[in-house]
Amino acid sequence: MNEKNRALKLKILKAARAIRKKHMQLKLGRVETNELLEKTFKPIVEPLTKLDSTFKHEMESIKEPLLEMAAKHDESDQPTTPPSTLQRTSILQPYVGCPLQEYFYASEPLPRSYIRGLLQARSKAYDTTFGSILDSHINQIKMGKTAVNFVKNNIVINEKVYKGTEGLYELLFKAQPKNYTQEDKDSYRKILLETHVLAILTLQTK
Repeated sequence: MNEKNRALKLKILKAARAIRKKHMQLKLGRVETNELLEKTFKPIVEPLTKLDSTFKHEMESIKEPLLEMAAKHDESDQPTTPPSTLQRTSILQPYVGCPLQEYFYASEPLPRSYIRGLLQARSKAYDTTFGSILDSHINQIKMGKTAVNFVKNNIVINEKVYKGTEGLYELLFKAQPKNYTQEDKDSYRKILLETHVLAILTLQTK
């Protein structure tokens, strides 16, 4: 790689890192973000010289359509099938017999609404940088590389239980969260530390 291309690559990586940091500042506030970064990166991680090929593969999988559903129903379906059942079957058909089907049917209405949005790949509304994502290779909802599970309305990560509120779900899933409290922000901050999301993203952009 010549010097011109190397310099261009460095500028792109720095810009990406700045955008991600700004995103966090909007969610947590500048002071909380600085405290979070300070706590996460002691000691400072040695700069990487190249992007990990595993990360590239992982990011490509995120960009791919989460579902190829196209809102079509099998013409052979009986006309007596309720529309709500048809819609639910259409959303989950690729995931029959897998953990995501269990998530959807077993979840309470609150987490179910956010899971449905994630399955339908509403990319502009849902945060795939710092929020929950669908790992299509193993059919698991994750944050960073950590599995996210749901027990009733509560969120379970690494066997730690976080009280599930509408505000916390907004922070975990949405790109522009609404109606969250300081308590929700504190829980979200703990989850970011628990899942090492910031550490993973910073290493990938150095």
